[in-house]
Amino acid sequence: MLAKGHALNSTASRLLGIVLMLGVAVGCERSSTRAKRASTIPTEFAVDRSAQGSGAHLPVPLPEQRRQAQANLDFAVELLRNTAEGKNAVVSGFSVSLALAMLSAGAQGDTATGLAHAAQFVLPQSQIHDSFHALSQLVQRTLGANLSLANAIWIQQGLTPKHAFLDVLRTQYGVGAFPLDFEADPKSAVASINGWTSRQTRGLIPMILQEGSLTRETKIVLTNALYINAGWSKPFDATRSMPLKFWLSDDNSKLTPFMTDSEREVRALASPALDILFLSTAGGQLETIFMVPKQESLLSFEKSLSAARITELLKHAVPMQALVELPRYTVESSTSLKAFLRERGASKMFDDRANFKGITDETDLCVDDIFHRALVRVRESGIEAAAATAASMIIPISGGRPPPTVMRINRPFFFMIWEPNSETALFVGRVVDPSN
Repeated sequence: MLAKGHALNSTASRLLGIVLMLGVAVGCERSSTRAKRASTIPTEFAVDRSAQGSGAHLPVPLPEQRRQAQANLDFAVELLRNTAEGKNAVVSGFSVSLALAMLSAGAQGDTATGLAHAAQFVLPQSQIHDSFHALSQLVQRTLGANLSLANAIWIQQGLTPKHAFLDVLRTQYGVGAFPLDFEADPKSAVASINGWTSRQTRGLIPMILQEGSLTRETKIVLTNALYINAGWSKPFDATRSMPLKFWLSDDNSKLTPFMTDSEREVRALASPALDILFLSTAGGQLETIFMVPKQESLLSFEKSLSAARITELLKHAVPMQALVELPRYTVESSTSLKAFLRERGASKMFDDRANFKGITDETDLCVDDIFHRALVRVRESGIEAAAATAASMIIPISGGRPPPTVMRINRPFFFMIWEPNSETALFVGRVVDPSN
């Protein structure tokens, strides 16, 4: 879709959509003539390749992977701050970063520089794809069947993106390619992409594209889906769940369904200013971390967070036996990322200054808007989470083991779903009212 105020030198605009179980939209054209029909998608890319290719690239050293993972966490926290302030919210910064890395494979010049700055890519372009490939592979190997991570590219029949662009997507991101006829039937294309989204997220995100979000001018859509379903190392006994008070503020509480466990081995920090609770899934491959500020508002606490501060705070958590009270909750967010990314220096990719010649020379592309949708569900059995991104392109305190060991998550809190081996935050979010 074309944002108002774009300067176009043509009467016909074309969309290049990027749908990633997060949200990204892209595309622009300055020429008034339609791109001529080219050869179809190369045969070797016309099938879904869900397994990531090994590629011919040297692996990025582990310290560089961790450096980018820390930058991804900083990006995710900034993204959360800009999402529904003061309300329940969740984002998958990892998925957004992965989507932007895929898009960067086709960006050139100032467009590539601005995109990298906005996304907080701390590695040079020659290493960024290796880094995300390595992080994705590590996360997938660690979580195994608990994780589904899938990427795809949907290409207008007759348009041929550059082989080098498709090769990066295939070898580094495991992207499968599918031809669609956006020109003849954009409504059917929306249904196909939404169906793929729903399948990859096990129905948690049944759609990422609204009706009418793609047009006959759409040329390419990139999609990324991330889905997690992992049981707690020790499931909560549903018969012990009960309504307890959740304090929305110091003088306002609401009865909310809580999961309880009177005796649980956890890592935690209990202090006058902040409580931190780690809950792991079976095998310890994934950790959900809850941070509950007790002497300041969640908004104030969230504004103080950075990857460095989070890492430092987590060091103070120690093993302990605790009584745990945790609310059941479901958090879902859907937001446009356009203003957020423009403010961070990626404005050129959203107008006719965009340079995505690394994708194709057949037409000019720019990013119209970027959408992100994420959902996390916490229950007695474990966690279930999914994220999606869609993009359409148009043309023109203190540590130790202090008492008490009662960990009550009964005030507004920050949470993070964390893969500890790679130090990758898959989701970050806030809960101000678990009953909403």
